[in-house]
Amino acid sequence: MEWLYGFLTTAERLQEIDWREEAEVAEELDFRCHCFDFEALLEERVEEALETMPDGNGETLVYRGWMLREEEYACLESAVAERGYQLFTPSHAHREATYLPNYYSHVADLTMSAVWTEDPDIDDAWELAQSLGKSPWIVKDHVKSHKEAWLTACYVEAGASYDAFVRVCENLLAYRGERFERGFVVRPYVPLKLIGAHSSGMPVFEEYRLIFWRGNRILTDNYSEIGDEESVDFSAYDELGQRIDSPFFAADIARTASGELILIELNDGGSVGLPPKRHPYDFYRAVATIEDHATVFEDPFA
Repeated sequence: MEWLYGFLTTAERLQEIDWREEAEVAEELDFRCHCFDFEALLEERVEEALETMPDGNGETLVYRGWMLREEEYACLESAVAERGYQLFTPSHAHREATYLPNYYSHVADLTMSAVWTEDPDIDDAWELAQSLGKSPWIVKDHVKSHKEAWLTACYVEAGASYDAFVRVCENLLAYRGERFERGFVVRPYVPLKLIGAHSSGMPVFEEYRLIFWRGNRILTDNYSEIGDEESVDFSAYDELGQRIDSPFFAADIARTASGELILIELNDGGSVGLPPKRHPYDFYRAVATIEDHATVFEDPFA
């Protein structure tokens, strides 16, 4: 198995995830790594993006890099196939673990209710939101929220008017810009256990990230650098590995203010950050352990 990393190759800037460090760790564990120009791919300069890739011979590539939209991921899948490779996570699996309307029916009993529009129509979102009961609500697109602007582009306060709802949605559209995905998702706000606050006003809750590989939960830890997961029982979520038709994805779990655990969202594994308390070695060692017993990919959902 080989790894394909999407690197930013132009301006130097602080990055949330150090993909190069991850690639170095993967190579230390005898995984072969390739890289491509992420920005060139987004600009549809596909040949240039993959110009350093050698020809393949049916090898499997695991994508690690920034979040790709459905059509961008399909483009990458097609491009590497032309060079003799296949992606470990095919396009259909990427869609299922990325877009809430695609995975919601598989996890509805583990998470809060949700309604969504198929386009950025705020009036439609407002009408659908009424079926959830009175606000407070959380607003996001089909893939992610902008919780960094919690008070202005994510959280709709209790008793909010139509105009207040519109302002939150418009701010979300502005923040997400061209990366706004499909339509609005509205969910009831479920009080979570608060453990801190960010300087932006964004609350920090007791949350955890669970990473699944080939149907197995291989890594679990706190979503932030605060907290301790050693005494938390996540066994009820192990079946997610069989519910979700993807060989590599992550689940974010939070504790409610009343003490229960609840699923917040899923993400494709290729673009998720590792839990901040974990060194990349922990992840790649866990993958290597499974791959030692899986020399060929057997689809658990076939």
